[in-house]
Amino acid sequence: MKTAFIHIGTHKTGTTFLQQWLHRHLKQMQDAGIYVPETGRMRKEAQHKHLSAPIREWLPESDVPDIWQRLGAEIRDRPEDVLLSAEHFTRSMLATNRANRLMAYLESLGYRVVLILFLRDQVSYMNSRYCQEAKRFITVGPFEAYLNRWQNNVIFNYDRMTARLERLNAELRVFPFPPRDQTIQSVLVETLGITPFAEQPVARANESMGPKTIFAARLFANRTRLNRRLKKRGPGERQRRLDELRRLTAPMRKSNFELGWNSDKFMGFTPETAEAARLRFAAGNDEVALRYWGMTWAEMHDSITPVSNEIDLEAPDPAVLAEVLEFIEPLLPKAERIISAEGAIS
Repeated sequence: MKTAFIHIGTHKTGTTFLQQWLHRHLKQMQDAGIYVPETGRMRKEAQHKHLSAPIREWLPESDVPDIWQRLGAEIRDRPEDVLLSAEHFTRSMLATNRANRLMAYLESLGYRVVLILFLRDQVSYMNSRYCQEAKRFITVGPFEAYLNRWQNNVIFNYDRMTARLERLNAELRVFPFPPRDQTIQSVLVETLGITPFAEQPVARANESMGPKTIFAARLFANRTRLNRRLKKRGPGERQRRLDELRRLTAPMRKSNFELGWNSDKFMGFTPETAEAARLRFAAGNDEVALRYWGMTWAEMHDSITPVSNEIDLEAPDPAVLAEVLEFIEPLLPKAERIISAEGAIS
């Protein structure tokens, strides 16, 4: 039986870099016996996020979702093992009954399933995920509110997450991020069971944001009230308008590098809240680490020491506020047109 390897994340574990790396090495992968399907794959990176959402909608009385039928037609008669990658699969695979329908479907095509999961220390993960959601206008409030809202969620509680994934009719392979003494792509190559090959360089993805950039994104979102106003739109139209707003604000994010706004990396945790978070997750983390790696969590992950931001995002210095407003105020009229335009936008 062939193998369908599904790299399921989690978010903020080098997934974008790895998917860009895969995109650069599609031929080498296929020559080594690993096929990366085209169905559901993004144009510029080997990411299959469009395959993830239909899993959660796979009801008992439903037919196989159309996109998975198309994938089946693409891979059914191929001789190679296949590899799918999307951090969005994490949540989809937690819907156990529906995810098991996918496992049964892949088995009917002649594939056993191996899930590949990377886990990052929660303090670093939560901080990084907050930055990403802030710059994408998903989160607009203080880090403390984000922490209080999400710290009990299964995606940050790895013992609960892996316990649910282990209920799937699939093999689960779990790795620490960042890997010890390896690159993430070398871990993947080893897991796939293929011989290492000469690699092409890939630029680093998702550079860290500085506190001014995070503050600018939050201020822009709050000034335009975009989240509240776009809630009234359908999911597709809301996403199109968010994409337009992100393109509009690209110069603001570019300033993160040109003005050195990223010289001081954003840190939402204080030493006290970081220690409280580590204590909250310690027992579950050690259980997972011992089960999969035969070592404690601390032996596999370095702890970061929070350093205060150079600016207070909740009460910024007037000079900082003026500097940020200089960037966002010229964008507000265009943003208003995008948000309030009648009908659909293309």
